[in-house]
Amino acid sequence: MWIKLKALSSILSHLLIGIALIDANLRCYDTGNFTLNSTYGKNRDLILASLLPNVSANGGFFTASIGQNSIKIYALGMCRGDSTPNSCYTCLNASIQDLIASCPNRKEALSWGGDPPCLARYANHPFFGILELQPTDAGYNTADITSNLTQFDTIWESLMDRVVSKASSGSSTKQSVSNYESCCRGKQGGYVQKPNCWFRWDLYPFYKRNASTAASLSPPPSPASPPPLSVNSTSKKGDGGSHSSHTIDIIIVPIVILVAVLIILAVAVLLKRIKKTKRDDQNNKTHGKALQFDFNAVRVATDNFSDANLLGRGGFGSVYKGQLEDGRKVAVKRLFESSGQGEQEFKNEVMLLAKLQHRNLVRLLGLSIEQKERILIYEFLPNSSLDNFIFDGISILSNYTY
Repeated sequence: MWIKLKALSSILSHLLIGIALIDANLRCYDTGNFTLNSTYGKNRDLILASLLPNVSANGGFFTASIGQNSIKIYALGMCRGDSTPNSCYTCLNASIQDLIASCPNRKEALSWGGDPPCLARYANHPFFGILELQPTDAGYNTADITSNLTQFDTIWESLMDRVVSKASSGSSTKQSVSNYESCCRGKQGGYVQKPNCWFRWDLYPFYKRNASTAASLSPPPSPASPPPLSVNSTSKKGDGGSHSSHTIDIIIVPIVILVAVLIILAVAVLLKRIKKTKRDDQNNKTHGKALQFDFNAVRVATDNFSDANLLGRGGFGSVYKGQLEDGRKVAVKRLFESSGQGEQEFKNEVMLLAKLQHRNLVRLLGLSIEQKERILIYEFLPNSSLDNFIFDGISILSNYTY
């Protein structure tokens, strides 16, 4: 006995807002006809075709309208919350084909079919968000509750109160429960279908458990009135969706994207700077090696710094004329040992000078270092002033600070 009551306490129910099943899955309304191949007919076929991809792509719910004035047409497509995209598409396609075949020239019709069910509806007037309690269709399991009916009714009514409160605050759901009590009380299962909702309960699972169907049925706080539905094209997830969660998504998603973009830009700038620094260091190393001359080659080029090749002396060293093995004529500046520069500091300053462009400077070709010897090799220009070798270049080199 207790086991049976416990089983009854786990009665399963399900609601789907905005659906109507009239006259065994199909209803052709007597609200007017249209001429086949007319603009209204073409709009009807076009808008029904648009439901197929859009309902599946928008979480199982989509509304749209097309046309103007008397030829304007409204359409709605919806699948139950536990439907897969494939089953939703298949069910809608079959329902739409039934509408076109069974109501070829009716200005308003709806079709409900498939398992799990779906809804395809069109009309020549707005019906989004409008409460419709008629027509009503109901069915029930022919098996009866054979014992403890009073206790069963108490459990059933408690569950239905929570279901109605959890699913919707509208009159359609409450009226569906009332209709079921009138027609089917004491049965082991059944359903009631209206244009705005679909109500079913049974003693076995008839839906797939997922995020949209697994909500707790503990008594919730009094729900706020739902906002009015727009008559423009809209989409809505699952069995009614949540406008507040959509609003939160609209706020949070752009912020997350903006933060991600800023992080990516910051990382890109940092990597670019690191890459540039490495490239500059490599260029400096390569440049430094290219500027390096062998001291013995310089000694040979100047005939061991002979006085015969001496061009002049300045405050920082002597300048000699020389000729390299490849035939290039050069001016070799031999710095005095009193300059006191270290090897690395000397190389750094020479690389800086090699990069400088100055109208009074001859081009620096390189350097040579041998123990305390510090040698600068310039391009030799016969018509250039000797001061360019003795003073300008080394003056810039000596006055530059880091």
